[in-house]
Amino acid sequence: MDIFQSIKDKSFVNKVIFPGGGTFYPPSNRMGAYNLIWLTNNSNHSYPNIWIPRQSNGVILYNHGNGGTLRDWYALLKFYSERFDVAVFGVEFPGYGPAEG
Repeated sequence: MDIFQSIKDKSFVNKVIFPGGGTFYPPSNRMGAYNLIWLTNNSNHSYPNIWIPRQSNGVILYNHGNGGTLRDWYALLKFYSERFDVAVFGVEFPGYGPAEG
């Protein structure tokens, strides 16, 4: 076995490049102050999205980076919603947390 295969087998690369903790999403569609909305893509994979509703004329569409899952960024999404007085829709990426793909 070469060194690269050994590193891959121990998920070292995944831990360095994708450091998110794989945050658990409860099965409920309603989580506190926001809604968890499960959508299905063209490949029939399900993925969670966070909707923070607000009576406003604007919506922020938020896509997180590779440093965690969407749930890890909830505090920031809530801040944006309150600070800018807008609704927020956050999209999870395939393969992050409970998202399939």
